[in-house]
Amino acid sequence: MTATVSRRNTPDKALFMGMWLVIAASCMMFTGLTSAYVASQGLGPAWEQLSIRPLVFINTAILLLSSATMEHARRRAAREPGVPSGLLVTLTLGILFLAGQIALFRQMGRAGYYLNTGRQSSFFYVLTSLHGLHVMAGLVALAWLAHRLRGSNPRRAVRTNIVSLFWHFMGCLWIWLLLVLYA
Repeated sequence: MTATVSRRNTPDKALFMGMWLVIAASCMMFTGLTSAYVASQGLGPAWEQLSIRPLVFINTAILLLSSATMEHARRRAAREPGVPSGLLVTLTLGILFLAGQIALFRQMGRAGYYLNTGRQSSFFYVLTSLHGLHVMAGLVALAWLAHRLRGSNPRRAVRTNIVSLFWHFMGCLWIWLLLVLYA
């Protein structure tokens, strides 16, 4: 007879370990890609450094603000029932960040920079698009969390902490990518 484990009975430590494994896998992927980016800078004259666009700073501010609102929601979720307003603000800011990324891609296209324009623009699109996919996953997690926090739930603090951990990682990863791409 095999034992089945319900997700409801998954220990909190296992949930945190799972999130840390997701973060570690993402770190390895982005480390490999940024290493390839740095190595390809020395491959020859086909390298053209992209100029930083003002929209990058706006998107960065939005993502950092969303990290602050997520932290506010995390603290409130442990003390108060219901969905913290900061969680809904974080969700909205995450959507705004993605909309800003799409607008940035359009700006770059109008300036003549596409995925196949050169190595630097290729890396830019690949790295920021992969980050965008991770942010989308974070938005799904935020929406799931908002749904789960309606009403009373004994594991609300644990769930909020886990989603918060991933969301803060997205902010840190974005800063890392900016440093790599524009330094």
